[in-house]
Amino acid sequence: MRISFFLLLFAHSLAAQQYRLAPPQIRCEQVFFENNTTVRLVFNLKGAEIHYTLDGSEPTRHAPRYEQPIVVDKDVLLQARAFHPDFLPGEIAALHLYCRGEKPARLILAQAPAEEYLGRIGNYDCLIDGKVGSDDLRDGAWIGLPGKQLYAYATWKKEQQIQVVKLSTLTNTGAWIFPPTTISVYVAGEDAHYRLVREEILTVDDSPKPEEGRHTYVLRFPPERCTWVRVVAEPWGMLPEWHPGKGTPAWLFVDEIAFE
Repeated sequence: MRISFFLLLFAHSLAAQQYRLAPPQIRCEQVFFENNTTVRLVFNLKGAEIHYTLDGSEPTRHAPRYEQPIVVDKDVLLQARAFHPDFLPGEIAALHLYCRGEKPARLILAQAPAEEYLGRIGNYDCLIDGKVGSDDLRDGAWIGLPGKQLYAYATWKKEQQIQVVKLSTLTNTGAWIFPPTTISVYVAGEDAHYRLVREEILTVDDSPKPEEGRHTYVLRFPPERCTWVRVVAEPWGMLPEWHPGKGTPAWLFVDEIAFE
């Protein structure tokens, strides 16, 4: 009788124990989009609901419930979380989405990336196609520069009004990939006379480590009429003392450049 009682108590304890849900999947074809993009949220568990936010706040049960694909037409931070009455709320899934203007007719790099990170066989349209790179650094979306500056030249067939440049980069210190230290934007007309319109100096500190993961730098400036834009990103330089590869050049990885 006593054994049965303890077995019943144990079974009740297991039933009452709650587990945390996994984050929902965010599916989006274009993270950098020209007019709008459609986002789908997926979580396959009967009785579960997905709640999301677009304003940077943490999703709760009071946030909008996901019922149909979400159409986004401006820069947002989408965050989503799964809820279920029998489980603890899930981890938050997050994705930054960015609007871009008319795609440049051509994008040129003044310095070639490393041979193994040429993107699509030297076609640098991979940097203006709206698609970001995956965890596979050789997926054809990333370009990798070993200790070199990024010199990217974008041109349009007709004059554009540009006021924002967005540069998507990766930091993976374990793979010797570090963030840029300075990003500069220059504009020019048909005369190809470039003028500096924005410069952002980023903090470089050997300790602590830079934040890991993807980061998109958004540089804003007064509207400029131009047909050419030059984007220059300075690499980190030599790897710091705390790094196993100290004294060798850090890599700079970029997967998208957008203009608005």
